[in-house]
Amino acid sequence: MKHAISAVCALLAVASFVRAEAPAALDADTIIKKATEALGGKAKAPESISVSGTLSVEGQNLTGKIAVLMKGENAVVRITLTGLGQIQQGVNGDIAYETSELMGARLLTGEEKRQVLAGLSTKDQLNSLEKLKDPRVTGPVKLEDGDAWQLTGKGESGEEETHWIDTKSFLPLQEKMTSVNQMGKMQATMKFRDYKEVAGGKVPMTVILETPLMAMRMKFTDVKANVPIDDKEFALPADVKKLVEKSATKPATQPDDEKPGAPSVPPALP
Repeated sequence: MKHAISAVCALLAVASFVRAEAPAALDADTIIKKATEALGGKAKAPESISVSGTLSVEGQNLTGKIAVLMKGENAVVRITLTGLGQIQQGVNGDIAYETSELMGARLLTGEEKRQVLAGLSTKDQLNSLEKLKDPRVTGPVKLEDGDAWQLTGKGESGEEETHWIDTKSFLPLQEKMTSVNQMGKMQATMKFRDYKEVAGGKVPMTVILETPLMAMRMKFTDVKANVPIDDKEFALPADVKKLVEKSATKPATQPDDEKPGAPSVPPALP
């Protein structure tokens, strides 16, 4: 009996210790402020970003390389998949597009265009949390990488999205939101790992994208900020130029007859 009582006392002591060590509850504004600071929100947005790395698609034996260039209002993402050729997504001023060797070119419109313009902007990399409307806090909750505050609210699209913020470092660990592409809307989860400091901000060197269609792991091996980038890198591909010229002469009421493109390339940075 004495041993049983001692065991219960020990368990109660452990439980008290765990409760004492649990992070104190925080409100959404405080969590967002701390997360923004942890990412480098106080640092000046870089004038340019250059990213390169590798990617793999789980369960499909697909591997390849990814390169991202951003400068001012222009950006380009090039993904080369072994055996399938290149997929390119880009922003040139107010034009957002996607083209691939397999499926041809298409101009992005509506919510898909807005997401790409925001995702490929050097100025928008650190403030997606600050744009969250009416955020609600849950937690801390357990994730594979540790405890996290769970923030749920409305994003710029009006759709609900959820962000998980590490309770210690306040760096984003994961986010779930509605992604839009030519196939419609779908839930997408992005996991962020291996943060590295670049130009006063923190950048995840590993990003895992999970959708109902696939799971892709991107591992960035080289991330540079404020480096010279030739404007020629952002020139519209020939097939995209033709679509732009065609859309400029097409009556506003005429429906698009562009053929569907390859699956949208994932955002390179959080």
